[in-house]
Amino acid sequence: MVTSDAKHEMSNLIIGQMLISRQGVLLLFGVTLFVAGLILMHQHRREWIAVLRRERNLRNLKFELKKFRRRALVGSLLSVLGAMMAALHWVHDPTTFVVLTVGMFLLLIILLGLGLLDFMSVWLHEYSTVDDRAKKDMINKAIELHEARKKFLTDGESQSDNENPNDSSSTSEK
Repeated sequence: MVTSDAKHEMSNLIIGQMLISRQGVLLLFGVTLFVAGLILMHQHRREWIAVLRRERNLRNLKFELKKFRRRALVGSLLSVLGAMMAALHWVHDPTTFVVLTVGMFLLLIILLGLGLLDFMSVWLHEYSTVDDRAKKDMINKAIELHEARKKFLTDGESQSDNENPNDSSSTSEK
């Protein structure tokens, strides 16, 4: 029969060859996630400053401000999630461990929901925004197709006029 100490040692060996415990892995992932959240916040700030410099349309500027706020919130929540995960390294009380773990899962669900809402918001904005260059290209292509169709129809009518006398003579000969 395998004892709980043997199971614990086995799980430590399975996690990695460096004998990193589960709490060590949580600390490593937590710190990594914390730093990733900080990097995301910094990157979104840089993107927001670039948008401020180039955007002149008020509607697009308001949308970009809302997008920056949403994404900065997601970056900060990722950092909080990483801090909670890293804090599990020092927790020894099972109740505290469960509370932090449930909080992490709730925060993860909130992050996924915010990400989905951000995706939908950007998609709807892109769908509602008119691209003038694409609109001109589409109109030019429609005009070309209309002219080609018109030319085809006029060529078809002239050919049918030429073929009809031959067809009527061939039917009268039968």
